[in-house]
Amino acid sequence: ALRPAEIEGMVFGILTPEQRRAFQEYCELDFAYSIDGLGRFRCNLYRQRGSIAFTARHVADKIPTAAELGLPDFLREYAMQKQGLILITGPNGHGKTTTLANLVDVINRERKANIITIEDPIEYTHRHKNSNVNQREIGTDTLNFSDGLRHIFRQNPDVIVIGELRDYESFSIALTAAETGHLVIGTLHSLNATSAVDRIVDIFPPTQHLQIRAQLADCLIVVFSQRLLQRASGSGRVLAWEKMSSSLRVRNAIREGKAHLLRG
Repeated sequence: ALRPAEIEGMVFGILTPEQRRAFQEYCELDFAYSIDGLGRFRCNLYRQRGSIAFTARHVADKIPTAAELGLPDFLREYAMQKQGLILITGPNGHGKTTTLANLVDVINRERKANIITIEDPIEYTHRHKNSNVNQREIGTDTLNFSDGLRHIFRQNPDVIVIGELRDYESFSIALTAAETGHLVIGTLHSLNATSAVDRIVDIFPPTQHLQIRAQLADCLIVVFSQRLLQRASGSGRVLAWEKMSSSLRVRNAIREGKAHLLRG
């Protein structure tokens, strides 16, 4: 059992001066930390009842293959598209970031492209292969998702990867980018593939719903929704997934505001 002072001493020993200042100002902090021989950790620091609490999740150094993750083959085909929007959805802690990293690695190996990612924080690190991969971390390389995306068109991206679509401006820029010749891949919290549509539309003011539904219908390639379920043996987890890919009926249902028909 660790006392609050011991936790504070341990955690403050790995923070940079800038991170300490950010934590003191905002009372919580997301960051990544690397240890030689052990790999990277996704960390969160926060206050509770006047003391400090700390969470660290291990992130593997090596990006798992599609076979190791149990991802279907069709995802690779979607990742090789030159334009449009790919959404990876599901609850928190169910492997969305790992799936996202796998798709970036597929593009990195098989295409010549300028890939720009905006992540909070960076979990999997990518080396340049056939593509050029620029990874930007919130708080270190850009202030927030909105600021990072606002200037992204000047950075000449072919592929834009958004660690988490979470606000009005991020969604707006993502839809515009997908319409204007870029491949946009992002993660989103939603219960299933079809509820992602309502989740996106509802972020915008009612006066913009018609326009957003039209944009989404035109640029959406696929929504891939996933969950990790415990194996029957009790050892390890297995991927359960569903997809909603673009088709004439899907596009019409989105455009006409009939999202309740999508599951059919």
